[in-house]
Amino acid sequence: MPLLGGTLYPPVMVGSVLAFCGTSIHECKQDYPTDYVRRLDAGSLLAVSAFVFVFALAACSSNSEEEITGVAVTPIPILVTIPTAGPSAIDADDPVANGEAVFKANACSACHSTGDNALVGPGLAGVGDRAGSQVSGLSADGYLERSVRVPGEYVVDGFLNAMPANFSGLTEGEMTDMIAFLKSF
Repeated sequence: MPLLGGTLYPPVMVGSVLAFCGTSIHECKQDYPTDYVRRLDAGSLLAVSAFVFVFALAACSSNSEEEITGVAVTPIPILVTIPTAGPSAIDADDPVANGEAVFKANACSACHSTGDNALVGPGLAGVGDRAGSQVSGLSADGYLERSVRVPGEYVVDGFLNAMPANFSGLTEGEMTDMIAFLKSF
């Protein structure tokens, strides 16, 4: 706060602009309509100070965690999966349709297309055929399940380890149905 003429005058808000108004609040009121001028209380001043501090800190921060920790870190997009009630219509006779519902409920299509085109993750066309030959001694179903439940274990060449690791909670039935869906195209 400015110290003018031996008196301490706090900054004031003028509209949405922080203003230091010379020797008195009266000078501010002459320059700006009274209803736009108010003194900053301690909470507002703290909020403005915190806002400025956070942006200053962000501007001065390092671009690389490697400089701080000595470990190379690959940045990945952060995705938030909002839990849903799950598939609304479970049909024991149609695991592919159920698997599609699980796929949609978990927002898998945000990163994976069901075609050949790659998004954040690889396109899934033909994944059922390729899955059985990816890891020696592991079936297609086993590979697909491990790839969903522990996504960093088998990362497809050319892609980052960016898949969220929050699908380990899928039930056995949901996983079986999703694998049936993945193998259907």
